[in-house]
Amino acid sequence: MQPGTGTRLMRLGLGLAMYLLGGAPGCGPGDSDLVVTVGGIPSRAAQVVMTATLDGKLAANNQVIMAPALTPPQNRFAVQLAAELSGSLGLSVQALDSDTCVQASGMTAVSLPAGRKDLDLPLVAQTPRKCGGLAPCAAKTLCSTSDPATQTIQSIWPISASDIWAVGNGTTLLRFDGTSWTVRPAPVGATGNLNGVWASATDNVWAVGDQGLILHYDGKSWATVASPTFLRLWAVWGITPSDIWAVGDSSTTTSQGAVVHYDGTRWQAVTNGGLGTGQINSVWAASSDFVYICGVGGLLARYDGTTWIPIDGNTTVNLHSIWGTRGGINSSVVFAAGDNGSIFRIDYAVDTQWAKLSTTGTLSNLYGIHGDGTSVVYAVGLGGTVVRADPPFDTFAAQGNAAQSPLLSVRVAGNGLAWAGGGGGYLGFLDFRP
Repeated sequence: MQPGTGTRLMRLGLGLAMYLLGGAPGCGPGDSDLVVTVGGIPSRAAQVVMTATLDGKLAANNQVIMAPALTPPQNRFAVQLAAELSGSLGLSVQALDSDTCVQASGMTAVSLPAGRKDLDLPLVAQTPRKCGGLAPCAAKTLCSTSDPATQTIQSIWPISASDIWAVGNGTTLLRFDGTSWTVRPAPVGATGNLNGVWASATDNVWAVGDQGLILHYDGKSWATVASPTFLRLWAVWGITPSDIWAVGDSSTTTSQGAVVHYDGTRWQAVTNGGLGTGQINSVWAASSDFVYICGVGGLLARYDGTTWIPIDGNTTVNLHSIWGTRGGINSSVVFAAGDNGSIFRIDYAVDTQWAKLSTTGTLSNLYGIHGDGTSVVYAVGLGGTVVRADPPFDTFAAQGNAAQSPLLSVRVAGNGLAWAGGGGGYLGFLDFRP
C-alpha cells in the first residue's frame, strides 16, 4: 500500500512508518500495511496519540495520529511495515483532552509478518480521566498523593501542570514534576518554617518564612537572599520578576505588619499608614497598581500604585487568604477567606463595597482561597475542609475529602487540577473537569 490523497507520512523507528488516512488510501506493491480504525473516541478528545513497540522495543512514543478531526474517515491510520520485519507489534492508543489528560485508551497487538491487515481498536472510556502520573480523581473530591515529607505544607505554587513547588515547616521544599513529589535541598544555614511561595518561571522562584527568611531559586539551586525584616513573613506574590510583595507579622498588635517589596534588585521594607496595624496574612495582586492585603481583625488594604488605601470590609473576623481575578478596579472579583467559614467578596463591576457571602459550605476556619479566574474557586481550612464555588461564585459547597489534616493552601494549576496542602505534609489534588 502506498500513501493516497489526504494522507501524511511519518517515519517511526525500527523500520516502521505511519500514514494518517484522511480518505481512501491508494494501494500498491511493496511494503506490508496495517490499517487501524480507532473507535470510541470521546467528544472531549482534542487529540489521539499512539505508542508503538516491536518486541518490546519502542518505535514511537505518544505520536499524535489524529487532530483535530476525529470522526470517520479521519479515525483511521495505517502502519507501513518493511517486508522483512518480524516479531510482535504492539499499538497503544490514547485520547487526550485539552489538558492532555487521558479520556480513553485501548491497545492491540499483531504478529509480524502479517501482510495486508485491517484492525479495529476500540477505546475504553477513562472515567474519571487520568492526568499524567496521577491516579484518576472523582469529581468534587480531594484525592491524596504519596507525600515525601512529614512537615506541614504551608503554601503551593504551580508554574505549570508538571512543575509545582510546595513549601512548609522546617524549610521544607518540595517539587512536583507531573508524576511525583520530591524533596529539594534548602540552602545551607537556612532554618525555620517556609510559609509562602511564588514563581514567575522555572528559574525564578521565591519563598518566604520565619524571621524574615527569603529564599530564591534560579533554576539550579536555592539561595538565601538579604531580607530587610526579622519578622515572620507569611505570604509572597509577584506581578513581574521585578515587582514582588511579601507580608507578615507585626511586632505588636498596634504596629504595622511586615510589608517588603522587591524591585528587581533588592528587597526593601515598606511603611504606610494605609496598611493599618496587626499581622498581615496574605497578599495578592492583579497589577502593579492593584495589590491587596488582608490580616487579623478584618484588616484589608489596597495599593493603587502610589499609596496603600485602608478598606472597610465590614468585619472584624481574622482574614487568612486573599485572591482575585484580573481586571483591576473596573472588573476584578476579589475574595478573602477567614475564621468561622467566612468568605468576603467584592465584584468591582457591580459592587461598591465588600460583602460576606451567606453560603460558604462550612463553619471551619479557612486558610487558603484560589481559583482559575473563570470557572471555579476553592477555599480550604481546618479539618480537611474544602469548599468550591462555580459561576457566578455567589455560594460555596463542601467537597468530598478523606483527609483530616488542616489544609493551609490551595492553588489551581493549568490543567484543570487544584492542589491543596496542609498538616503532616499532606498534599492532594482536585480535578474540577474530570
